[in-house]
Amino acid sequence: MKIIDLSKNQVEVSQNLLSRKENDCVHLAPVTDRSIFAGAKVSRLDSGLGEMGEINRSIYENLAILRQRSRQLAMDDCHITKFLNMAVQETIGPKGLKLSSQGPDPEANKIIEELYAEWSLDCCTSGDMSLLDFEQLEVRTRHCDGEFFARIVEKFKDNKFKFALFPFDADRLELGFDCMPRPDGSYIRNSIEYDKWGRPAAYHILERHPGDNVARWPDGRFRMRIPANEIVHFFEPLRPGQGRGIPSTHAAIVNAKHLNAYVKATIVACRVISSKFAAITSKEADPFNTPQHGTPDPNKGEIINKVEPGRIFRLRPGESLDVFDPKQPSGQFGPFVTAILQGYASALGVTYASLSGDLTKTSFASGRLGALEVQDYWTLRRTNFINRSKLKIFKRWLTWAYLTQDRLYNVIGPNEVELYANSAVVYDKPVVWVDPEAMSKVVERNLGTGVTSLHKELAELNINYDDHIEELKKEAADLKGLNLGGKSKNEKKTKLDVIENSRDVG
Repeated sequence: MKIIDLSKNQVEVSQNLLSRKENDCVHLAPVTDRSIFAGAKVSRLDSGLGEMGEINRSIYENLAILRQRSRQLAMDDCHITKFLNMAVQETIGPKGLKLSSQGPDPEANKIIEELYAEWSLDCCTSGDMSLLDFEQLEVRTRHCDGEFFARIVEKFKDNKFKFALFPFDADRLELGFDCMPRPDGSYIRNSIEYDKWGRPAAYHILERHPGDNVARWPDGRFRMRIPANEIVHFFEPLRPGQGRGIPSTHAAIVNAKHLNAYVKATIVACRVISSKFAAITSKEADPFNTPQHGTPDPNKGEIINKVEPGRIFRLRPGESLDVFDPKQPSGQFGPFVTAILQGYASALGVTYASLSGDLTKTSFASGRLGALEVQDYWTLRRTNFINRSKLKIFKRWLTWAYLTQDRLYNVIGPNEVELYANSAVVYDKPVVWVDPEAMSKVVERNLGTGVTSLHKELAELNINYDDHIEELKKEAADLKGLNLGGKSKNEKKTKLDVIENSRDVG
């Protein structure tokens, strides 16, 4: 082992190596001269590729335009509308995401689920939205606007749980409302206040929407400082340190513009084709006033004002008929639309078949592969939604349910509230089997070999295990009472006995 002698001379040398003098600094060549990566070279062919700086600065400069264009596409573009509907369907499901309490006391679990279902029918301050409506709005807004905001209102008087949700527009958090770092390290960026570690501490929200022309604004725009623990801010970050969300449709906006312009041009061309007309041209200025071999007879020939099927007519002397006959647009309309929609699908994270509904060139194998890929994509989006929004709201609700509902207060203690809050499970949207026959055989084999469990397979189908077992026991007891088994008890065990034995083993 070599022993380093930290003498004075060596320390000075090491310090010089770490901190060069200005005159000793080596100036590197520009990127265009020294880059070995083709993607980093700058030339006239790739000068349109922009340079991305600090993410929050880019959001300040571009988010407002992106959001307005995304909202416009959500109203006018049929494919973006379908994507938003698909996002709601795949994230929430047709019946919503079911929450199940998995605490140690079954009676307390049942009470929590019943109270949560009751609160879900009237969970917002407006009084006209259920939890399912709120979550659908949250998913749709998050993909269209890039982010979703809601305030958790505690001590709410018009609700027996004293707990409600207040969704509000992202425009009420003004872009560009910033504050330089304070002595404690906190700062404000794009209306969000952070501590020195970048954790949100508060949100500075305009009292009214900046575009509200109905309500009379007082002098100036007043902001409310709301603590961060009262705000649900759901977005999916793309880069570290990002504070505001970007619409999911941001990469499809250009393709949408091109497709819309091409469709309009094609429609105009088709309308021109269906509106053929003819023009009469004369070789002479006025054949009636210019004698030719005598005086022309005005009765010979006619002026054509309209054309009827099968009609034969004669032009006047010196006139000819020029017909404007445009042809059909080229046969590239279909391939062009397909190529654009394939770009749509790639930008939105879905398949071309699911976005366009075109299954003409989709085989079973390719459709199955695409469905499995999209299924994983939506499972990831759904898991993120559950962890960052649904469970966060449930934990805050459970505290107020314990304080306001005697049914729950009498069965659990104050130290157990956090235990039940952390033990809740949200059942995912049921997995749709692309090939049911093959998948059922796989599940049956995995259950027989112990690779999987009944808990996991029922959870994949959004079914509560305990409720399912109780339902099977009740069904088996009913069949046993009606003697519909076909065999006596001595010949074969009943379904009830099998279930009871399996539970005893578990």
